[in-house]
Amino acid sequence: MQGVPIPTTKLLKIDYLADDTVYPCNSAVQVNSIVYFDGSAILQRCSNNNAATLPVIGIVKAKISDTSCQLQFIGERNGFSGIVPNTRYYLGVNGAVTATPPSTAGTSIVPIGIGKNTATIELRLSLQMTNN
Repeated sequence: MQGVPIPTTKLLKIDYLADDTVYPCNSAVQVNSIVYFDGSAILQRCSNNNAATLPVIGIVKAKISDTSCQLQFIGERNGFSGIVPNTRYYLGVNGAVTATPPSTAGTSIVPIGIGKNTATIELRLSLQMTNN
């Protein structure tokens, strides 16, 4: 008796899971900014030292215009510089990422992802945060 052949499929590499929706954003928001929705449903930059700018919604993958953008939520995000592979990255201030978790009283530790190479972070955005 022969065994049943196991079907084989090709695995697709998904570089990112993103939303093609165009969102309104503040003009200060840039590609790779970590963002949240303000009370008017406009994307603004998050900061680890301002709880009113949390939770993190996503990272800007593209600026469509000065006041509109698209988001990415998980997967590889490139366009950074100085990223250290296998290093954890956290929300910094003004939408930036940092390898140093904040330790000052009143700040929030928000995981963003893990360095893959010198220009890429594997996003692992978290709604959970730890407050200092």
